[in-house]
Amino acid sequence: MNFWIKASAEREKMQFAELSIKEGILKAIEEMGFEKTTEIQEKSIPKLIENDIDFVGQAQTGTGKTAAFAIPLIQKIKSTQKGIQAIILAPTRELANQIAGEIEKISKYDPLRTFCVYGGVPVYNQVKTLHKTKPHILVGTPGRVLDLINRDAINLDKAKYFCLDEADEMLDMGFFDDVNEILDTVTNEDRKIWMFSATMPKAILNLVNKHFNEPEVVKVTKKILTADSVDQKFIMVEERQMAEALSRYLDYHQNIYAIVFTRTKIGAKKLADDLSFRGYETDALHGDMVQDQRDIT
Repeated sequence: MNFWIKASAEREKMQFAELSIKEGILKAIEEMGFEKTTEIQEKSIPKLIENDIDFVGQAQTGTGKTAAFAIPLIQKIKSTQKGIQAIILAPTRELANQIAGEIEKISKYDPLRTFCVYGGVPVYNQVKTLHKTKPHILVGTPGRVLDLINRDAINLDKAKYFCLDEADEMLDMGFFDDVNEILDTVTNEDRKIWMFSATMPKAILNLVNKHFNEPEVVKVTKKILTADSVDQKFIMVEERQMAEALSRYLDYHQNIYAIVFTRTKIGAKKLADDLSFRGYETDALHGDMVQDQRDIT
């Protein structure tokens, strides 16, 4: 997943250097090869850096929402202060890992510590590493973060920033009770909640009304369905011909890396086995796999 997707060519893009971003973060961003913002980044970053506010950002997936909160968050965290200062909640283990990795890249020149927690692996090992790491920023899935709170494994007394990324996905996956419970446990009256979501169903609006304090709202409406760097094509075939058609396509495009989405977990495994039998280096990734298998894949 690319958190820095090119914005629509219809909009004049701003340079990151034009925003109120401190030098170390700017240097890290430039070394990552990025100079211009997406629309959600342009509208969110200055507000979050310059103000101490609750915030709601609505934009479609693939518009750079994660960097929109990661940059100001890193700028606001005090590396000299001990304890967890920010918690970022994400709907999946893979996204949580990606966010943590992106934060580590952006904070390359800041002495910040980030740690990622998620289910599917023994909680004892994570608690042990958590105490050793002593992170300033904790990224995790709602279930595992709540588990750690209930075990008194993390202390949220100094946690000021709570970021909900892909909030509608967390709702769809049944994590919203956990999210509400996590926010209910926070005693810091000065806490700030930042939420980014592609859609705003009623349950999310209820959460905003319950936990947020007069949030600043930024909404970005995409004028195109994909980034301007994406070229879309489709081929219609019968389901029984799918593996053969895909194989011919892969044969024609020799040097290719691909992600193939299937309708079911069984379908993913079956297609991976079929492609492997045909000589393509392929592996499956689905929800029935344990975390170690997912990491290996």
